[in-house]
Amino acid sequence: MMLVMFFDVIGRYVFNRPIIGSIEIISCFMGLLVFAGMGVTTLRDGHIKVDLVTQMASLKWQRLMAVFVHVLSALIAGVITWRLAAQAVQNTADGSVTQVLTLPLWLVVWIMAAFSLMLVLGLLVHLQRHLRTNVTKVGDAHGR
Repeated sequence: MMLVMFFDVIGRYVFNRPIIGSIEIISCFMGLLVFAGMGVTTLRDGHIKVDLVTQMASLKWQRLMAVFVHVLSALIAGVITWRLAAQAVQNTADGSVTQVLTLPLWLVVWIMAAFSLMLVLGLLVHLQRHLRTNVTKVGDAHGR
């Protein structure tokens, strides 16, 4: 994606000859890159976390907030996945392609939906870990 952008800028401003369809290529790659990155980063638990407020809360509240955040995030990511899948079905039925290069948009959207599903699954895995940890900690606190 960076090479396409680099050579498009060079071609556009030095030779007055941009790469035909470069905007379409970059747009498709950007969508794929964003959704692939979110899913993989979530599965690896690699997101940057700022815990300025949560540090001040008790351990119990920190655990509750973590569960709440994971539930809310999974719900929102689920809606995004659902809408992407619905768009992919529509694009497949329409045979949607880009205007200049006729790249298959339906394929790009299906891949984005799959990556988005990976995000949801990663969030659910982390939610399950938090719930298991919280239940274990609460059980230990009560002498069970």
